[in-house]
Amino acid sequence: MNKKITAFIKNGLIITFLIILGFFISSKTQYDVSATGGSECSQSGECYLYENPGNSGSYTYNTVISSAVIKAGDNLFTFNPGDSNDGCYQVNINNDQIQWNKLQDSSTCQDISHIQIWGQTITDEPEDPDTPTPPTFPSCSEQAANGDWAHYGNGLHQIVGNGLLEGSDDVYSLAEGNYLQCFCSVDKSNGVETLWWRVGELAEEVRNILKGLGWEFYLNGEQWNLGDYWYVARNGDFDCSEPTPTPTTTPSPTPTPTPTDDDEPESRCSSISASPTEGTAPLTVRFNGSGFDEDGEIKRYRFDFGDNSGGQPQIWEQEGSEAYHRYEFSGTYYAALHVQDSRGNWRNGNDACKIKIVVNATPEVLGTSTTAVLPKTGLPMAIALVLISLSSAGVFIYRKYRLV
Repeated sequence: MNKKITAFIKNGLIITFLIILGFFISSKTQYDVSATGGSECSQSGECYLYENPGNSGSYTYNTVISSAVIKAGDNLFTFNPGDSNDGCYQVNINNDQIQWNKLQDSSTCQDISHIQIWGQTITDEPEDPDTPTPPTFPSCSEQAANGDWAHYGNGLHQIVGNGLLEGSDDVYSLAEGNYLQCFCSVDKSNGVETLWWRVGELAEEVRNILKGLGWEFYLNGEQWNLGDYWYVARNGDFDCSEPTPTPTTTPSPTPTPTPTDDDEPESRCSSISASPTEGTAPLTVRFNGSGFDEDGEIKRYRFDFGDNSGGQPQIWEQEGSEAYHRYEFSGTYYAALHVQDSRGNWRNGNDACKIKIVVNATPEVLGTSTTAVLPKTGLPMAIALVLISLSSAGVFIYRKYRLV
């Protein structure tokens, strides 16, 4: 009997020892498993290995978090920035903060042993882009001759950043596709010097730098008659007043009779009319001009429409007294007329040969319907198509002569 009791106690001790040993081995194995999968993180300066974080919690990292890897049992779960839910775990990564929560218990949704928190790689700041050096431009004050690229006397001219100005305009071609534009007001009290610098494709950073230096960027110089190239332009002032001549001592010429008004026949620009004078963009306008020549007939008519939108010439010269122009954009425009008399003299009529055109913006409507008449102008569609064809032909003929 005693032997049986002794054997029972001995066996019980052995069983107890084996249970304790098994628990120790199991705990060690669990610890070893939980430590696996984090060696790469622990050896990287861009990762933090968060041991025993619990099944829910939050953590703030020292930089922006790019991803997180949860270790649960033998499984690894990767989460990217944002709010993620894979059915086992809900993880929210926002900037440098992470929050996690275990949603359920199952064979695939085990307790979290550690979290690898990976930060964004810090790269060097990009170097400032090289800013191109502007070329050297001559001054408008140095120009004595008319512009070789374009030359127009008094009229309305589109000036960068200034809209339509009345006066004379000359454009000079320079090396490497650059241009110098010189505008002078009618009374010669105001001169605008525009530097046109042809550049290649520029990064946005370089554009901003040049803009800070006073240059304005234009993607296409075609509308200014400068070709399909990238340009930057900058305005400045210059003195376009005519210098007072220095008096010199010269022999007095023999007096000649002063011609009277009867010596030369009278000629002038009489009037300019337009129809319509107001409407909605795009607006096609018909112009009629008239002139007077005491000694013959008016030979040519030069219309200045005050607008070169849509690739149309701003100045249109012809033998007939009727011309058409299409205003593509809303705004207030001033058209003017010069006439050439039978002796080749160009005459204007001051205010009598100028007219204002008002183009309104197109109103927003819920729907449109097909119509045979253009809005605002009242012209039949067939006539409008003829006008557009004529306008296109005029653009082709006068493109190389149109004003910048």
